[in-house]
Amino acid sequence: PPPSPLPPSPRPPSPRPPSPSPPSPRPPSPLPPSPPPSPLPPSPIAARPFAPPPSGFPWCACDEKDAGQSNLFLSDPVETQENSLNKYCFTVLSKATAQPSFSGRCSNMDLQKVEFDAGEACATSLAYTTVDDVKRPPFYQKSPAFVIKITNINKPSATAAGTTICLFLRDTCPSLRNVCGGADTCVASLFNDWAANSVRCCPIVSYIPEPIIPVILSR
Repeated sequence: PPPSPLPPSPRPPSPRPPSPSPPSPRPPSPLPPSPPPSPLPPSPIAARPFAPPPSGFPWCACDEKDAGQSNLFLSDPVETQENSLNKYCFTVLSKATAQPSFSGRCSNMDLQKVEFDAGEACATSLAYTTVDDVKRPPFYQKSPAFVIKITNINKPSATAAGTTICLFLRDTCPSLRNVCGGADTCVASLFNDWAANSVRCCPIVSYIPEPIIPVILSR
C-alpha cells in the first residue's frame, strides 16, 4: 500500500506583537522663579567731609566741631535771583532720615543758629536773610573775622531737618564763591542751644558754591 501522507507541519506560532515602548519620561517640572533680591538698605545720608576751616572758625569755644558727631548738616546751595539780589538757599538735612541708629556726641542736636564764614566784601553786601521764607535783617560780625549769622532759629531736633535758610547778597558779592574767598569748598557752622544743652555743639559743615561760569565777550 502507498505510504500514508505525513501530517501537515504545525504552523509556526504567530510572532508576538512588539512590546509597547515605555512612556517617555516627563520633562522636569520648571524650577520656581528665584525670589527677587532683597533691596539694599538705603545708603545713610552723610555730611560732606569738610575742608579745613579757616583758623579759629567758628571763632568760639564750643565742645564739638566735628560734623561726624552731628545729626544735622547743610545741602549745597540753590542759586536764584530775587528783587535784583543774588539769592542762595540752603536746606538743613538730617542723617537720622536714612540712618535712624546714628549716634554721636551731637546726634540729637536742635538748631539754634547757623554761621557762614565770609570775607568783608560779602558780609557787608548781605541785604537780608530768610528762615523758612520769613525775612530777617542782615546780621554779621566783624571781629575776629567776618561771619554771616542767622540766629534764633529755635528748631528742636525733630523739626530742624527741612529748614530753609536763604542769603540775599548785593552785586558787590556777585558769587557765593566770593563768600569763601574763591575756594572750591566753603564752610558753615550749625549751633544748638547752648543754654539748654550740656554739650555745646557747633559742627563745621561744608558746601560747594556754584561753579564759576566764564563770560565770553563778543568781538
